[in-house]
Amino acid sequence: MKKSKIMFISVFTVMALLLSACTMGPRAVGTPGLSADGDIVYVAYQQYVYAVDAKTGNEIWRFPDEGNAQIVFYAPPEVTGESLFVGDLANKFYKLDKETGAEIWTFSEAKGWSIAQALADGNVVYAPSGDWSLYKIDSNGDMIWQFETNQAIWAQPVIAGDTIFLGSMDHKVYALSSSGKLLWETELGGAVAAAPLFDEVTENLYVSSIGKEFVALSAKNGEKLWTLDTDGSIWAVPLLNEGQLLFADETGKIFAVNAETGKVTWSIESGGAVMAGLAAIDGGFVVVMEDGTIRAFDYEGNPLWTREVDGELYSTPVTANGLLVIAAIKGDNLLYGFDGSGNRVWSFNPGK
Repeated sequence: MKKSKIMFISVFTVMALLLSACTMGPRAVGTPGLSADGDIVYVAYQQYVYAVDAKTGNEIWRFPDEGNAQIVFYAPPEVTGESLFVGDLANKFYKLDKETGAEIWTFSEAKGWSIAQALADGNVVYAPSGDWSLYKIDSNGDMIWQFETNQAIWAQPVIAGDTIFLGSMDHKVYALSSSGKLLWETELGGAVAAAPLFDEVTENLYVSSIGKEFVALSAKNGEKLWTLDTDGSIWAVPLLNEGQLLFADETGKIFAVNAETGKVTWSIESGGAVMAGLAAIDGGFVVVMEDGTIRAFDYEGNPLWTREVDGELYSTPVTANGLLVIAAIKGDNLLYGFDGSGNRVWSFNPGK
C-alpha cells in the first residue's frame, strides 16, 4: 500500500506523531468520522465534532466550544436516543447531548486512542480502543468490563441477540457474551479494520480483511464457511441487498457476491482506488474514490451517474434527509450533500 494512503487511516502513523509532538500538540492527518441520525449529520474531524443540518448544510453545534491542539477526533460518532458517543486520540471517550453537544460525562480509563465507532445498546455502550481492549460502559460512564485482544481495535462491534462480535487488527474475529466472556475466536488472513456484518437470514457473519480476503463465518461457532480472495485490501463493511453482498477492494474492483455460496455474481472496475464502504441509494449504491470521484451504480453493476469533488475521499458516505452526504479532505469543503440523481444540494466548510 502507498504511504500516502496509510497517512489517512494508520493509527500507527498518528501515534508516532503524537509521541514526537512538541509543546504545540499533536499534528495528525486522518479520515473524518461520519455518521447521521434523522436530519442531522455528525462528523468528527481534527479538533471538533460537528452537528450539521442535513437540509441546509449549516452547522448546528460543535464540541468542544474551543479547539485544543491536544485533542483530535476521527472516530465516527455513535448516535442513539438523545445521546452521542465519541472518542478522541487523547484516550478519552465522551457522552454528549446530541441536540446541544453538551458534555454529559467522560470515560478516561482506556489507555489508548479511539479510532473506531462505539456501539450503543440500551443503557450501555461498547467502546473499542487502541489499547487493544473493548470496554463495556454503563449509563453513568463507569466501566462494567474490559475485554482484551492482541492488537488495536479499529472496527465497531456488532450485536446479534445476546452476542457481541468484534473484529481486531490482530487478524481475529471474537464472539463475546453480554458478560464479556469469550465464546469463540477465529483467525483470518489479515487484520480486520471494519465491523463484521451479521445477516439474520443466513445467521452468518461477513468479514472484510486487510489481508485481501472476504470471509463468511458461522455466527454460532466461528467456523469459516467460505473465503473470497481479492486483489486488494478491504477496509469497509459490505452492503447486503436481497441476498447479495456488495463491496469494493482497495484497487477499486467492486464485487457482488452470493451470501449463501460466496460465488461472484458480477464484478466491475470503479476506475479508482477505494477505501470507503459503499453507500445505498434508491435503486443502487454509490462508491467514492480516493481522487474525489463519486460513482453511482444500480444493483446489476450498470452505471447511473458520475460526479467529482475537490479533495480526497476515504470515509463511507451516509444518508440523511434523503440526501447522500460525503466527507472530503484536502479540498474546499469538509462535507457535500447530494440528491439521489447526483445533484449537489449544499456544501459545508467549518467556520473558525
